[in-house]
Amino acid sequence: MVKVAIFDLDGTLCNTLLDFHTTVNAVRKAYGFGEVSVEFARENINGDVRQVIEAIIPNIAKDEVDNGVKIYKSEYAKCYMDQSKPYDGIVDMLKQLKAKGIKIAIFSNKLDEFVKNMSKKLFDGLIDYPLGAGIYASKPNRDGVDVILNSLGATVEETAYIGDSDVDFYTNRNCGTHGIQVTWGYRSREYLENLGCKVMVDTVDELVKKILEI
Repeated sequence: MVKVAIFDLDGTLCNTLLDFHTTVNAVRKAYGFGEVSVEFARENINGDVRQVIEAIIPNIAKDEVDNGVKIYKSEYAKCYMDQSKPYDGIVDMLKQLKAKGIKIAIFSNKLDEFVKNMSKKLFDGLIDYPLGAGIYASKPNRDGVDVILNSLGATVEETAYIGDSDVDFYTNRNCGTHGIQVTWGYRSREYLENLGCKVMVDTVDELVKKILEI
């Protein structure tokens, strides 16, 4: 039986795309570039913040990325809770898992301060261990998963890892957890199938069932 369920945040628990899109355009404006589409933002939402800066600012110098990160943090802080919210059924799903004695964690490439704030405001009392980027190596590195499991007292064999992207697929593969990919996030079912994902769910109800079957 699963003791811990680790969730990605963006595109898995929450739809955060519009606030991310707003931030991307604000950062590009600061560097003199025009606005990009929501689809462009969708394609670049899964990396850590340094990867995001390198993706959205053409030919940015390596020694300028740190400044880009500062601008990003400042702009995202203004809007990150404006339109971001849990997908339908997510809060009830977390309550169901907690009622079964399963501990809940978040592991995200979003900066840690934002992950912790969103965890408290959107899922107050439901998340046992929220962890974002900037403390340990970003996904798909497994370091954050190991920290979470050491804290919550579980092994990878007792853990489900749930995400929506290639980054999550490779994180799970690097960890050896029970991987489940959701199809309501930022990558299509076709994309996930081509990636090699074996366990995919289309609804929150299917996800609960899969987790409890492990």
